[in-house]
Amino acid sequence: MEWSEKEIQIMYKYQGVKTLKEVAEIVGRTKVAVKHKAERLGIKYLSEKDYWSEDEEFYLKNNIKYLTYKQLAKKLNRTVCSVKKKVYSMGISETKQVTNKPWSESEVAYIERNYSIYPASVIAKKLNRSVSAVKHKASRLRVNGIYQNTITFSVLASCFDVSYSTVRRWAKEFNMPYKVVNRGDIYLYDIDVGKFWEWAEKHKELICWNKYSRNSLPPEPYWIGVIKKNHNKEESDGKWKI
Repeated sequence: MEWSEKEIQIMYKYQGVKTLKEVAEIVGRTKVAVKHKAERLGIKYLSEKDYWSEDEEFYLKNNIKYLTYKQLAKKLNRTVCSVKKKVYSMGISETKQVTNKPWSESEVAYIERNYSIYPASVIAKKLNRSVSAVKHKASRLRVNGIYQNTITFSVLASCFDVSYSTVRRWAKEFNMPYKVVNRGDIYLYDIDVGKFWEWAEKHKELICWNKYSRNSLPPEPYWIGVIKKNHNKEESDGKWKI
C-alpha cells in the first residue's frame, strides 16, 4: 500500500516527539510498517522508555517534594536514572522549590499549632515549603512530631470533603485501617496515610472522587491521576462515575 503525502508529513511532524507506537496509531498502520518507512526516511522517534505520559509528568511534578528518587522510580515503574533525567528536563527538583526563604511569624505559628496534628507533607503543601524544610524547622522549634506518619479521622474527612461519620463508616463497615492512640488526655483515631491509599485502591467505589483535590493527601499513588482523569471525562460527557 502506497504511503500518502499526508502520512509522510505526519511522520516527520512527530519525529523526536512521539513513540513509534503512537505514530502508528495516528496514521492507521502497523508498528512494523511505520518502523520500516521511518528507517528509509531517516526519522527517529522516542523510545518507549523515554516517553512520559501527561499523568506521569503530573505525578512527578506534584510528588517530587514528598518522595525520594528511589520511591518515585518504584511508583512509576522506571529507573532512578530515568526519573532524575526527567526531573532535570522538566526543570523541577525539591532543592528548587524554596531555598533559604525566611520563615514568617505566621508560618512558625502554623507549625507550632499543627505539627502534632497534621503530617509534615500536608503542612508543606499549605506553606509552599518542602517537607524536609518543615521537618527541619519543627526540629529547631522543638515541636513534637511523633505523629507525622498518620492523620486523624477529621483531617481525612476534610481532604475528601466528607463528614466525620462517613470516615467512621469506612472504618467500621469497610475495614479501613486505623488505630486508637492516646494523645495526652484524649483518645483519637489515627490513620496511616500509606495504608489508607492501599485501602482506597480496593474501595474506589466508596469515594466520591470529584470532591477530592489532587495532592490534598500526599504522597499520592500513581493511579489517582488515572481515576481523576476518567472521572472528569465521564462528568464532562454528562455522566457520573466513581
